[in-house]
Amino acid sequence: MQNALHDFARFRIRVRLQFGLGSWLGLGPGFGQKLANWAGTVLKMRTTFCKLCRFFDKLQSTVVSNEVRECVLLVLCKRLVDSLISVDIQLDDLMVALEAERSKSAALDKKQRKFDQSLAEEKAISER
Repeated sequence: MQNALHDFARFRIRVRLQFGLGSWLGLGPGFGQKLANWAGTVLKMRTTFCKLCRFFDKLQSTVVSNEVRECVLLVLCKRLVDSLISVDIQLDDLMVALEAERSKSAALDKKQRKFDQSLAEEKAISER
């Protein structure tokens, strides 16, 4: 269980590092909303995971046959894996959106530089 919590913490740090640039670049509000929704989903999943861990701890402390424990564990693991797959798909979608926003930002930056260059040329012509 410690490994799962450690992996989750590393996952959160990776996401924060990857998406910290999005706010710095001033990406569109739609992207921020998607990111906020995704963060809410991750928070709900973390809460659910903690509840499942507590439930599992209680289950271990009670006297239940090994077969029942195994069944419950398999169901819980399947739910967790399904949730992680869902988050992974959402993360991939957000990464695609991030790349699209970065390319838009690069195109706007290129246009801005071209505009600044033409403005400087016009200024030089008008000073002559």
